[in-house]
Amino acid sequence: MHYVALATDYDGTIAHDGEVDEPTLAALERLRGASRRLVLVTGRDLDDLIRCMPRLDLFDIVVAENGAVLYWPATRQERTLAAPPPPEFIDRLREASVSPLSVGRVIVASWEPNEGKVLAVIRDMGLELQIIFNKGAVMVLPAGVNKESGLRAALELDFGHFPELTHRASCCFHCATRGTPRFRKVGMAALTRSKALHRDMFLWKTVD
Repeated sequence: MHYVALATDYDGTIAHDGEVDEPTLAALERLRGASRRLVLVTGRDLDDLIRCMPRLDLFDIVVAENGAVLYWPATRQERTLAAPPPPEFIDRLREASVSPLSVGRVIVASWEPNEGKVLAVIRDMGLELQIIFNKGAVMVLPAGVNKESGLRAALELDFGHFPELTHRASCCFHCATRGTPRFRKVGMAALTRSKALHRDMFLWKTVD
């Protein structure tokens, strides 16, 4: 099996407490040097990610905001994959004392236990938005937008950048507990634990 790409989550996978340690950076550099393609998939909003991860240049493409935004570090090109919620939604959340509150290109995020207030505003305004929970975060996104959809879009849109990346020859590293359902739907299945990068990463291969 020839692996040509790696897709990884950020927090809890390559980063801990928001930072990537030197051994992990060195492993990513080795992969890069071996002509492997790297994709970062994260729930963080893009500005926050750029602030906390100075080595985004190691990645060919970044799937940010839990699948809502694509970013190419080499060119700093961005592409949103969904429309942001209306400004009135943000105003209503602030009126409801939802704090902290962060607003990205598309994602709107807070922390537990604010999910009740957020859901009430979504319901009252009749918006087609979903709430995604991840490690205490309360993330609001358009319906159908998630890491799976963002990774699929990245693979489909970026064939021109690295055409050898196909559904038959790629690999992903992702934390096991949250990664398996998402990436299996993209056409990938867990193969075995790998020590190539980090103890919390798993090796993935594509399946027919």
